[in-house]
Amino acid sequence: IRGLLAGRKKAKQAAPGKAPARTMFVTLRNGLGGLVHSLVERVTANGGTLLQGQLVTALRVRSVSQGQRAYELALETGSVLSADAVVLATPAFVTAELMRPLSATAADLLARIPYASTAIVSLAYERAAVGSSVNGFGFVVPRAERRNLIAATWSSLKWPHRAPGAQVLVRCYLGGVGREAVLEDDDETLVKLAREELRTMTRMMAEPVYAEVNRWRRGMPQYTIGHLERVAMIERALENHSGLYLTGAAYRGIGIPDCVRDGTETAGKIVSCLSREPH
Repeated sequence: IRGLLAGRKKAKQAAPGKAPARTMFVTLRNGLGGLVHSLVERVTANGGTLLQGQLVTALRVRSVSQGQRAYELALETGSVLSADAVVLATPAFVTAELMRPLSATAADLLARIPYASTAIVSLAYERAAVGSSVNGFGFVVPRAERRNLIAATWSSLKWPHRAPGAQVLVRCYLGGVGREAVLEDDDETLVKLAREELRTMTRMMAEPVYAEVNRWRRGMPQYTIGHLERVAMIERALENHSGLYLTGAAYRGIGIPDCVRDGTETAGKIVSCLSREPH
C-alpha cells in the first residue's frame, strides 16, 4: 500500500527537536481502485486464478471428514467450484442469503445488520470563481439542522492531485439513515439540491464546470446498539463450520484500514485451519 499512497497533508509544521508532524488525509495516488488493481496483479503474479463478474447463487457443504468441512459454490453460469475454505466478504445482507441453508441463526443475525444509502455529488469549479468560499477541508452537517446535505469535502484541498491546478473539486454527500428517499431523484435534481445547499451554507454562487452523481445503495453498514454482541453470536453460530469465514465492513470497522486488518487476520485463520488438515 505504501507505494500507492499520495496526497499527504501535514497538520502543522513540527518545531525543532519535536516529533514529526502528523499526517492527515492519506489516500491512494490514482484513486481507491488502485488498491484493487494492485491486489489483482499480486494474486495473478503468484499463480492465483481470479473469476471476475461471477455471481455465486448458492453455498453448500460438500463433505465432512474428521471435523473438517469442504464446500461447493454454485455459480450463475451453472458451474460449481469446490473449496476447502471459503471467505464471504460480501455485504451482510448478501452473506445472510448465502448462509441461510447452512445456519438459519447466523443468517437471521446477519440480516439484522442495517445499511444506509447515500448519493455523492461531485462538483468541479474554476478556482478563481469560488474564491474564499472553499477553505479548510470541508464540513459535516449535524442531523439537528434537518438539511439534505449531510457533509461536504473540499477534495482538491485535501489532495491537490484530485483536480487541475486552476480548479477545485467539491464532493457533497446526500442521503443517509432515514433520508434515503433523496436517491430516487434524478441526477439533475440532485446536482441542483447540492448546489443550493452549498449556496446557503457557504455562499458558493459559481457555476460548476463539471458535475457527476454516484449513488451507493445500501453501501454503509450501521453499527447499532449491541452490534459487537451480534457479531459474536454470528461467530458462535458458525463454530461448527470450519473453513468458512466472514470478513468486511459489516463486522469490526468500515474504514479501509479496518477491512485490511480484518482481511489479514482472516487469511491467517485460513492458513492455520488448512495446515491442520490431514494430508
